[in-house]
Amino acid sequence: MLDFYKFEHLKKQPSILHLVSTKSSLYPYTFSLALHTGEDEKTIVQNRDILAKHLVSSTPLYFIVAKQTHSDNIRIINTQDTKGWKHLDDAIENCDALITNVPHVVLNILTADCVPVLLYDIKQGVIAAIHAGWRGTQQEIVRKTLEKMKNTFDSNPKDILAGIAPSIGKCCYEVGEDVAKYFFDIPKGFTKVK
Repeated sequence: MLDFYKFEHLKKQPSILHLVSTKSSLYPYTFSLALHTGEDEKTIVQNRDILAKHLVSSTPLYFIVAKQTHSDNIRIINTQDTKGWKHLDDAIENCDALITNVPHVVLNILTADCVPVLLYDIKQGVIAAIHAGWRGTQQEIVRKTLEKMKNTFDSNPKDILAGIAPSIGKCCYEVGEDVAKYFFDIPKGFTKVK
């Protein structure tokens, strides 16, 4: 059986569908949804189709997937079109945050240990899905996504709900000084080990 997570505060919003998937040994490739890892494309698409069936909708859904590059690049999706869902070659290029106000568009973020962030403007009906790895975090991708929502869709930060999905924690993620140096000014941002 597949386990999905939903954010309690977003479940109360009838105009947004969302899921956070997890690994499952009952499915091929432990239910991987990644087309970029060299696994059999047909099997990954079947996994994605299983996920899509859990998003119950009375209207067709359009799935958007980006070619994530650990950047602070943000793309606005303006059309009901599926990109990157069945094939990697038509995914949104060089992008780690997606924003849309187009109904029935499902924004997808793929993570292993990075932080997936979902934003929803309850007044303007704008959603954003963010892949926040350490490089994107260092480049303030979440703040930049909020700014783009404000500048493009007139979103007010006080109207935006956020969901931060599971990711790797500092207990289990060891980095060298080459990475840690970017976070020295954040209180309790890291724990020094010998």
